Amino acid sequence: MFKSCIRAFVAVGLIGAAVVPAKAVVVDYNITFADPDNSGPLTGGSGVLQLNLPGLLGSGFTQIYPGSGAPGSGTLPSSDFMSLSATIDGYSFLFTSIGNNAGQIASLQFNNGLLTDIETAGAGGTSSTNSNEHLQIHGSNFDQLQAYPGTGANFTGTFTVAAPVVSAVPEPSTWAMMLLGFLGLSFMAYRRKQSDLLLGAA
Repeated sequence: MFKSCIRAFVAVGLIGAAVVPAKAVVVDYNITFADPDNSGPLTGGSGVLQLNLPGLLGSGFTQIYPGSGAPGSGTLPSSDFMSLSATIDGYSFLFTSIGNNAGQIASLQFNNGLLTDIETAGAGGTSSTNSNEHLQIHGSNFDQLQAYPGTGANFTGTFTVAAPVVSAVPEPSTWAMMLLGFLGLSFMAYRRKQSDLLLGAA
C-alpha cells in the first residue's frame, strides 16, 4: 500500500514538472530617485521594479505596454510585469499592473537589458501614506505632486536605474527532485519502523 502511494506521488510530481511552464526568474531593477530641488525639504528616494522573465533581457530594444507580447515585435507580455514600488520623501507608492488607467504603468522600455524609460498612466499613482500625494513618471523624469493646505506644488526630478539583479526561483524539475527526496526519506522511516516492529515481535 505504501509503495503504491509512493508511485502515485512520484507520477504526479513528474507530470507536474512536465506541464508547469519554466518561467522561473524574478528580475529586479533598483531605482534611485534624485532630490528634485537639491535641498530640503525634499530628499528623493528609492524603488524597485520587479519582472517575471525567463531570463535576463538580451541586446536590442524591448518594451512592455498594454496588450503587448506579439512574437518578434520586440515587446514582452504585460503579464511579465510584477510591480513597481517607490518611496520618495517618505511617501510610498505601489504600481501592480500595466494599463491606461490612473495608478497603472503605461509602458516600460529597455535597451540592451537596461531599463531606460518608465511611463505612468493618467495622473500617476496615489501614495498609500497620503492620498494627496501622486507620483507621475515620464521617461527618465518624475513629478511628485504635493498638495499643501490651500496651495499646490509640482516638483520635477530624475531617476537612475541600476543593472538588473536576478533572483532565481526553483525550476519545476527542482521541485520534482525535492518531492522525490522527501518521499525517499519517508519510505526509509517507514521501513525502519516496520523493521523495529518485526524485531520487537520476535
